[in-house]
Amino acid sequence: MRGDAYKSLRNKVREFNAHELLRAIAQVSSLRYKDPDKVTRAASRHLTNPQVAFPDFILTEISKIAIQIEDRPYYRRDRKPNFRGLAYLQTLYLNVDADQDFTNLNDLEEFMFRLSSLQFRSQGPLWQMIPRTLLIHTGYALDTGTGDFNAVQEFHQAMGLSLEDYTSLGVSIFALAIASRDGLLHLEHLAKVDLPQHEQSKVSLFLEHVSTDFDTFRAECREKCDPQPGLEIYDYNPLVARPIVMLPTGQYVLPVPRLLVERVTSGVYYDLAETHGNEFLTYLGHAYQHYIGRLFEGVDGIQVMRETEYGPKRKKQLSSDWIVSQEKRAMVMECKTKRLRLGSQLPHMAHILQADIRQGVTGAVAQLSRCVNDIRRGDVFAHLADAKLFPIVVTLDHSYLFNARPVRGLVLDQLSNIGVEAIDYQVASTEEVEFLTAFQDGSKLMGIIERKFETPEFGEYDLSTLIRDSGGFNKHPLLVSTYREFISRIGLGSETPDANG
Repeated sequence: MRGDAYKSLRNKVREFNAHELLRAIAQVSSLRYKDPDKVTRAASRHLTNPQVAFPDFILTEISKIAIQIEDRPYYRRDRKPNFRGLAYLQTLYLNVDADQDFTNLNDLEEFMFRLSSLQFRSQGPLWQMIPRTLLIHTGYALDTGTGDFNAVQEFHQAMGLSLEDYTSLGVSIFALAIASRDGLLHLEHLAKVDLPQHEQSKVSLFLEHVSTDFDTFRAECREKCDPQPGLEIYDYNPLVARPIVMLPTGQYVLPVPRLLVERVTSGVYYDLAETHGNEFLTYLGHAYQHYIGRLFEGVDGIQVMRETEYGPKRKKQLSSDWIVSQEKRAMVMECKTKRLRLGSQLPHMAHILQADIRQGVTGAVAQLSRCVNDIRRGDVFAHLADAKLFPIVVTLDHSYLFNARPVRGLVLDQLSNIGVEAIDYQVASTEEVEFLTAFQDGSKLMGIIERKFETPEFGEYDLSTLIRDSGGFNKHPLLVSTYREFISRIGLGSETPDANG
């Protein structure tokens, strides 16, 4: 029966002492950063594929179960966790999806889309989230299109901490977690580095925003979780919003350090969207568009053209957000900050996916279709009328499998419903654009894009596949310099970031 595999996982987690299990997960997480080969060697005794031992998405779910299960007098939660025990929990987790029955190709494609949304996002590098957040929210000069909204000021007012203090505390505590030998967060060590953001009042306020205790966690699960049989691992997990856990002893533990970096970078979106709604979203659209343009600045051999107003005086229109051209080839780009909600990845809430795609990808493709046709007619950017045009939707969030059939079919149906001519397009995420522009070579950049559009077998791939095959994932100079300045300011040195960490 659907859901039985998840019940088996819960029953096994129930055997472990919750506090000890969280600490063991934190220790394994930190060891994966410090000595991944040691983790692989230890896991090889218990797992058939030790190279993918204890990924964050599995440890996050196990941590959720450990906290969520309420103690009962008849529970014997006294088992001590070790590598063997964690490996067995991982095996049980993987069984949750293993018994799904796929009656047709669409079922399998929907499953892969859902699975990628859960797993791929926890496998990418972390470091560029920091400079990306700072550049979007502090590197943008307000113009008349955004009113007088100031993200840095509004964040400070809403959170009681400056954006930089908030991010720096997250990164510092992440470093403490990685350095820990016993799985606990030794927050008193922050006082050894004399920085304004390490004041006790700021640390306490930070913990109010990003930490939880067992009782609060369970109450939030009762309020927000809606587990469907067989789909429990895709349900809401409060650790995403509050990744630090206070044990009943008063000590703190960070089971999955990645979640804290995500919380103080990409999580800023939710903090500001919750308090400022459409006002923030309007600002973010302009700030994000500006950021994407900055990534292309300095790339050799390309011309970068920003959004342009054109047409008759009484019927003015705007072009796409950016045009990046080289000779007779041009990327026509539309930037979208619309994010997929949790329900988008669950089959029983398909209407949410349809609405999110309509407001995000479909809306952008409709704008690109109009702009491409206007360029062809010479109404705007007339020098590109005969060029090869590559329409691209750039998404703030990860866009794994957005080029695959389930999403493409949905977009085509929605375009047909609103009477918009379908065009060949591609979707690329922020991270992919960061890696693409890191080549700093216009010919190589445009060659990758041309190959993506004109080679049929690559059409449904993520752009990152071609970037990997064309030289790997390089580091963008703008992100590196911003990262190094930030790390130096918070007292962690000025090392060049590891592209994999």
